Amino acid sequence: KGCAPVSELEAILPQVFYVLYHETFQSRSAFRLTAHAADVLSALGEWRASRSPSEPALVLGVISNWDERLPLLLKRLGVQQTTFDFVLTSHELGIEKPDARIFEKARELAGVSAGSRCVHIGDSFHRDVMGAARAGEGWEAVFVCPEAGLAHVPLDDLAGTPYTRLDSLRPLPEILGCP
Repeated sequence: KGCAPVSELEAILPQVFYVLYHETFQSRSAFRLTAHAADVLSALGEWRASRSPSEPALVLGVISNWDERLPLLLKRLGVQQTTFDFVLTSHELGIEKPDARIFEKARELAGVSAGSRCVHIGDSFHRDVMGAARAGEGWEAVFVCPEAGLAHVPLDDLAGTPYTRLDSLRPLPEILGCP
C-alpha cells in the first residue's frame, strides 16, 4: 500500500545516497556549531595573531572521527580553513579516537615534540578524554559536557582519568591562558 516497487527504489537509490552524502550531511541544515564555538575560535585566532615570535606557537587543529567531507562542512559552518592549522580525520588515517596513534599524528602535524603541551577539547569522555589520556605525556583533556551528561560516564573512568570539565566552551580561552 503506497510503496514504490523495489525496482524503482533501486533505480533512484544512488541519487538519493549522493544527495544525502554530498549535500545534506555537509550542510548547515544538518549541523550547527556548539554554543560559543565561533566566539572561542575568534578569541583564539586573535590571541594567536598577537603572540610575539619569542612565544611558543599556538597551533589549532581538529582531530575527528569523521571523513573527507569535514573541511567543507567546517567552511559551510563559517569556520574558515585558516582557523585551523590542520584537520585530521579518522577516515584519512584509518584510526579512530581513542586510539593514541591519531593523537600522535596530530602532534606530528602540529610540529611539536613529544612531551610538549597539547590540549584536546571534546564532548565524548570515551573518545576524547580517554584518547588524550592514552596519548601520553603532554596531553591534557578538556571535556565539554553539562553536568547531566556525566551520568553516562562510568565512575571508574571519571575517577581514574585526569581532565578538566566545562559546561560550555565559553571559559576555554581563559583555561588555555588566553589573555
